Amino acid sequence: MITVKALGGCGEDARNCFYVDDGRYHILLDCGVKREIASVETVYPALSRDMAASLDAVLLSHAHEDHSAGLPYLYELGYRGPIYASRPTIALARGFMRKWVSYVKDNGGALPFDEANIDCLDFQDIEKAMNLGIRSGRSAHMLGSLWFFLEPSRILYTGDLCLDSLLLAHDELPKCDVLVVDSAYASRKIDQAKQYKALEASAIKTLERGGKILLPVPVNGRGIDMMLYLRSCGLGLDVQASIMDNAQALYRETAWIKPSPLWSELENHKKDSRIIIRGDGMMTSKSAMESYDALKGSSANTVVLTGHMANGTLGEKVLDHKLEDPIEVDEITIKVHPDCYDVIKTVQSCEPKAVMLFHSLESQALCSEIEALGIKATCTALGQLIL
Repeated sequence: MITVKALGGCGEDARNCFYVDDGRYHILLDCGVKREIASVETVYPALSRDMAASLDAVLLSHAHEDHSAGLPYLYELGYRGPIYASRPTIALARGFMRKWVSYVKDNGGALPFDEANIDCLDFQDIEKAMNLGIRSGRSAHMLGSLWFFLEPSRILYTGDLCLDSLLLAHDELPKCDVLVVDSAYASRKIDQAKQYKALEASAIKTLERGGKILLPVPVNGRGIDMMLYLRSCGLGLDVQASIMDNAQALYRETAWIKPSPLWSELENHKKDSRIIIRGDGMMTSKSAMESYDALKGSSANTVVLTGHMANGTLGEKVLDHKLEDPIEVDEITIKVHPDCYDVIKTVQSCEPKAVMLFHSLESQALCSEIEALGIKATCTALGQLIL
């Protein structure tokens, strides 16, 4: 019997974590947090000491906090086994965990683990997991992000998946019996090319009326894509140094990227202080907050938000107009997850017997659409699939 149990991530947009019992091994797929200050029960996965003791391994798909920052809590519960991930994810993960710790402390929250646990985690290269019958491939969500395929149980976990990244390469997904699939944009159809055109149009419109644009972005992933795309449109930019550094580093990671004319824009040093690109898409970083404070008093200026905004962050307050600042707000989603069309296409390609949708609050209609294909599906919080 094969069991896949959601400990977080289904019916919600964070704390992604899945417990797999395939009859041979007990494996945890990711261990993330929900980016808010609340109780352990709602912020961290629904783990127990018994679960931690039963695990043979943890597979970490990528470094983002909603997939990784629960690992020090898992250590607190007694887990001492290997955490398998790609080399870039191993290099990045502890930094994202410390970012989570800083966020909690800065907002008066409490940690259910000793901060020193971060340095105790036993990261190992994903290639060492092959003895467990685990294959992996690139998922194009960020540098180092992977999907995992468990053999012989034929369980496929996509991790966070992007099928139309401008710069990152992804590997073809295998056919499977159980598909645990990212469905972050479950209720939407998003044309990526049109979204980039909208980003360019928003910038030009703001400049034409004499305003400035603030574009807060993740310093990895889509932040690099957007920066190079805007440069390719002939626009000068004021780019935070860490974003440029990450772009240069990504270009050297030849195993993770695909050919693109956008890479030539790395040498484009045209600067315009009116288009301001700062790190952290939710505007929780000091640089993003300071830039917002400098622009928020004028309706000629624009802040462009391009991804998920967690409750309580400055980005969420701005997006929901809770601050009543006169600055214009544009929401332009740059797709780094599958939309509903991508999910259906993935299901049809992988031909699973059962599907678990995660990373979305709005996946019930998509779940019903999959069931109409004659495939068992669930998107229920703390739900499970049994085959």
